[in-house]
Amino acid sequence: SPGIAGHVERILARRYLGTLVGDGGKDDLGPGAPSMPAGITDVTVKSGTGDTASLSLYFSVAVDGSRYESVYADLLTQVVTNRLTTHIREELGASYSPYAATYLPRPPDLLVETYVFVSGAPADMERLADVLRADLRELTTTGPSDEEMAAALAAVQEDYRLFSNEQLADLLVTTIPDEEKLALYEGRLAAADEIGADELAAFAARVLPRDQFVQVVQLPR
Repeated sequence: SPGIAGHVERILARRYLGTLVGDGGKDDLGPGAPSMPAGITDVTVKSGTGDTASLSLYFSVAVDGSRYESVYADLLTQVVTNRLTTHIREELGASYSPYAATYLPRPPDLLVETYVFVSGAPADMERLADVLRADLRELTTTGPSDEEMAAALAAVQEDYRLFSNEQLADLLVTTIPDEEKLALYEGRLAAADEIGADELAAFAARVLPRDQFVQVVQLPR
């Protein structure tokens, strides 16, 4: 859970674990998510009713350890979402609810994960999959346009400038044991302004590999 509620949950979890009887040994914290399957996994499932189907793509790669990798992820989220909205929904008229997100989960999962989701008519799923993958390939080779980059930067800057009391409280609490988190938080606005289209294209090529992802098509029964 995000925010201060998530911090409270972690405190309560530690207190509960502290009541358990141990054997004096030390265990390493393992990954919290299963490993990404090798190659391309393409699955079609039949679930639900009605006349709407969906297409989901999932990518997962290891973090590269760069200081502002999460800022790259936020910019890529905006670019891909904008493409889904303008190309697939408005130009093709083929999707009702496009959505994309690239983000870094909390440790111990040192990953960059990307989810892409579109819905539409069952007969359009194959066409949507081809168009969507072509859009992502084009993004990783030529990068975002000037207009896409400007729109993404404006959205990310606005998001960084606005924060709630809950976010501020969470930041103050969590930076007590991790001062670096505050420095990253303070520097992310300037970092976003320094990222160019070529750099974002290189990031997209790394986190959206053409030869390793999971694709799930859901069709109504």
